Amino acid sequence: MNKLEIIDLEKVTGGTAGETTGDSENLHKLGLIDEELGFLDVTFHWESSSAKVDEAWAKVGVTCVTCFDFGNMYFYQGQRISRTKANEIASAACIKGPKIKM
Repeated sequence: MNKLEIIDLEKVTGGTAGETTGDSENLHKLGLIDEELGFLDVTFHWESSSAKVDEAWAKVGVTCVTCFDFGNMYFYQGQRISRTKANEIASAACIKGPKIKM
């Protein structure tokens, strides 16, 4: 039986500061942001933390509108997309080496 950690719970619930915290973790793993922002950091330093996350998304062409009380909104090439799609775009943009089309 797997044990659910608090960070996993934040990812499941989405929205609010927890979603922005999760975004910072994913973006950090991809090398798009210098640090992972903790939940308390995001909560107590919302403006600067959300700006860092928005700037990281912009590096791969995704516009993120971080929301403290609601789920974040993601846009790509003028269209609203899901968070999952935004993460797929970021991952694809950060793949090292040649990209092979099938």
